[in-house]
Amino acid sequence: MRIGTWNMERLSRGTSNAGHYDEAIRALQTDLIVVTEPGSGFIDRYPEALCSPPQRPSSHGAESWIALVGQDLEATTLELPYNRLAVAAQTVILGQPVAIYGSVLPWNAARSQAPDVYGEEEIPLEELFRRAITAQVADVKSLQNHFGIHNVFWAGDFNHPLVGPLSGFSKAARELIADSLESLGMRAFNQEAANSSSGACTIDLICGSVEHDVVNSETLAPRLGDKPLSDHNAYVIDVRWPLA
Repeated sequence: MRIGTWNMERLSRGTSNAGHYDEAIRALQTDLIVVTEPGSGFIDRYPEALCSPPQRPSSHGAESWIALVGQDLEATTLELPYNRLAVAAQTVILGQPVAIYGSVLPWNAARSQAPDVYGEEEIPLEELFRRAITAQVADVKSLQNHFGIHNVFWAGDFNHPLVGPLSGFSKAARELIADSLESLGMRAFNQEAANSSSGACTIDLICGSVEHDVVNSETLAPRLGDKPLSDHNAYVIDVRWPLA
């Protein structure tokens, strides 16, 4: 199964270039992709996508934080409020029932850049992050209980790397991500992939059961001419289910 994630940075090259972003997504040829910060008009271009509640303020109208794109996606029974910054979907791939959970976790400037989500309390980033990831882990655990641990995947913008240099990131957040994945019996398949920032490892993670085999991993930087379409790389992994 081929899974991807990409932070589109809200179409930073402008809505007139939406077609280039869409072409980049198609070129990844994924069975499932978690698109974070998909930007204005995404659901109009991808009516089959499942998106988090479209309540993020923007100059182009309300947006979603996350979109899931894949074949025959259906909503799960999870009820996810806007401030969870998450969305979940289910489908069948290669005869396997699959659930995908896409999310965004707090970043260093989360309170100032997303005050409608994080700005109400003056609390340390570590506590902000702990609250957010605790709620998301509970969601993923619920999906595992329903679909089975091998059939649940979690991907999106975790906003802190699991390995490599920590400059500009939070050590406490890294530890919370690692502990959370361990508690779920998961690992980040692409944790050593390069961030678009030189020297750092990715903050956009694709996670699943520790028993899955990764048969291919790709890091791509979709471009428009000589300029990247986003300040995030796109990531794709191919996984194989463990033998019964």
